[in-house]
Amino acid sequence: MIEQASTTVNAVVQHATETANKISFSFDPNLLSIPLTWILPVQKVLLDFIFSSGNIALIILKIIILLMPILLLITGLWVTMASIYTILFRSYRIKFIITLTLAWWDILTSAWNYWTGLIRFVFLCFGWAWELIKLTVGAVVIGFLRLITLPFKGASEIARRYSQGGVPWIAVTVTLVWCVLEATIFTYTLLPTVSELLADMTGIESQGIIVPFLFLFLFLLITGSFACLYVLFEAVKNKKVEQIIQMLLVELFVLFFEVVFLYRELVDSLTPWIAQQTGEHVRMGMASTLLLSAFLWAGIRGMTWFLFARFGTPTIIAVISRQKTEPGAAAPEETRKEILQETWENFINVFKNNADWFRDSGVKFAEAASLPVFQIIAAAVNMMTVLITSKMLFSLPFTSLTQVMETRELLNSIFKKSNQA
Repeated sequence: MIEQASTTVNAVVQHATETANKISFSFDPNLLSIPLTWILPVQKVLLDFIFSSGNIALIILKIIILLMPILLLITGLWVTMASIYTILFRSYRIKFIITLTLAWWDILTSAWNYWTGLIRFVFLCFGWAWELIKLTVGAVVIGFLRLITLPFKGASEIARRYSQGGVPWIAVTVTLVWCVLEATIFTYTLLPTVSELLADMTGIESQGIIVPFLFLFLFLLITGSFACLYVLFEAVKNKKVEQIIQMLLVELFVLFFEVVFLYRELVDSLTPWIAQQTGEHVRMGMASTLLLSAFLWAGIRGMTWFLFARFGTPTIIAVISRQKTEPGAAAPEETRKEILQETWENFINVFKNNADWFRDSGVKFAEAASLPVFQIIAAAVNMMTVLITSKMLFSLPFTSLTQVMETRELLNSIFKKSNQA
């Protein structure tokens, strides 16, 4: 019996050996790379979908909308397939699988937040541009309206300041303008006589050279006649007899000179007209011409003196003698500069008053432009940290840029958890 059992066992062993020799096992090394190799064609298809279009605008649009989510998807696939090789060696496999699943959830939510963030960014751009246009147009309209009302405001400001008393600049200006006008008229009337006189003396006719010197001479002479009147009235006002007599003599000489050389020429130019209007019955002689010239001088001097010269002449004398004038109304040019400066400051204040809006809009603009991209990057980083440490670094979704900047605290926290584990 024992020999028969031994024979049977040997036959079974021999049969098994022969059967094993007939079966040949062949191990293929490419089997280990199967979890990774299938990603490459998928990756190529996805990237070709973005960059294969012939329209550049369409490519740019695809890059903006799809490139970041597709790169995140590819990253998630590579990390997930790579984790298959490590799952057998991990101590907390269930926890790792749950964390990896949550990381994929973050990938989906990050892609969705990326697209909604792009939409929010576009709306913010339109809203920000619209508000900026409104502020700019409002500031321009305000500045334009102020520039339109500038002459009226300047005139009212000058009138208000001028009514408060001070240096009578209007009287000074009108006095100087009258002196210029009178000097111009008498230059025209005296030019033939003076030119003829100088031509007889020198034998050369030079009206072009005589005109400016004659005008300057007459301007100083007429201005001086107003100064003589001012000194005469001051002497009468202060009851200074000697000065009154002295200035009366001076004024008589001034009267004689201006009547004989200036106003007589003006009356002579009217003599033909008077003779024509009276049918040659009235002819002006020397006495009548001088008398009419004197009346003409007295009328013009009296009118101009009591109207503006008595107020402007003291200031002109004070300026010539470098005496201190009374401070008063601001000059028109200074008033215009002040109003222009005020207008520009109001234009700038429109933007200064909206500084808070600009600051808040800038923060929102920066967050809307950067948070969608950071969502994608953070989700990709989470996948990598899950592969390495079985923990996610970032808590998604991001709501502000402050959470993005807290990377050092996140690293410290994840290292503490690793040491405790």
